[in-house]
Amino acid sequence: ITKAATTITTTDGTEMEPMSLKQGTLLVSLKSATTFSSNQCDHPSLDDISLVVDKGEIVVILHATVADDGTPDDEGGSSMSYLTGLLTGTFLGTCVAEDASILGHDTRSSAERHQIAASVSHCRRSVSNWLVSEQFTTEENMLITAALMGASNPEGALAEAKQRLGIENDFDDQLSIDSFEARMMALLLPIIVRDSPLIVAEDLLESLDESSSNAQEKDSSFRKVSEVLKEERRRGKGIVMTASSARGVPGWVYDIADRTIVMSKGRVLFSGPPSDLRKQFGLGYHITFTKPGGPAGGGSKRHRRGGYS
Repeated sequence: ITKAATTITTTDGTEMEPMSLKQGTLLVSLKSATTFSSNQCDHPSLDDISLVVDKGEIVVILHATVADDGTPDDEGGSSMSYLTGLLTGTFLGTCVAEDASILGHDTRSSAERHQIAASVSHCRRSVSNWLVSEQFTTEENMLITAALMGASNPEGALAEAKQRLGIENDFDDQLSIDSFEARMMALLLPIIVRDSPLIVAEDLLESLDESSSNAQEKDSSFRKVSEVLKEERRRGKGIVMTASSARGVPGWVYDIADRTIVMSKGRVLFSGPPSDLRKQFGLGYHITFTKPGGPAGGGSKRHRRGGYS
């Protein structure tokens, strides 16, 4: 674990050299990308998707549970997983596109997908993906995972992640692998170890939301994660966050996002700043204030706040 890493090992065991990005290269450049799964070539999982991500911006991609024609979108999770696969070099189907460049490499090429997968900071939703052996403590599993990601100093990476998130937990048992704090570590550890110009946080919000029923704890931790993401943006990183639904997304996500994209049934319904998203879809909330002692049916004032609950 403590041996200095000169290569990065991908999930299938392939060893790759860390990637260096050419000056002026877009982090993500997808143009008219249509994808098909390996066993359903007549049904596209992504339909004519175009997406550009540059340095120093945060893009939030949401899955709408209802399509623009009013019908339910039951396959949105699948579409989002295919998009995440393109961004992280883990896509295994067929992609037809005018351009499909991630960190300067063609994500349509199986050989170049390995290079992408070895270089992108991919923050996965399930912390259980880290688990190397149930015989080890959570912290030992984190150290091993960090080493497999290519960390030359796993202990240092773990310490930095804890310091930035204000975590004092030693994770010295086998039961905390799916705890709230462990899920925050799942976000930050790949960012520190890879130090990639592109960060893809897959279903991060759902992962954090599922791990605790304490609203105050959630709010505090969401804001810690927000500060980490803003700091990475200031360092020039490009950040893509995905969420399976706009429902329950904390307001700070829209506050830090430079761009919001809404998808349904494999197509983009909206792409633009969060302020325009509010106008187009009417998202937000209303608070009604009633003046005490006012006349019946009167004395009320409705105030709309331009944010999200």
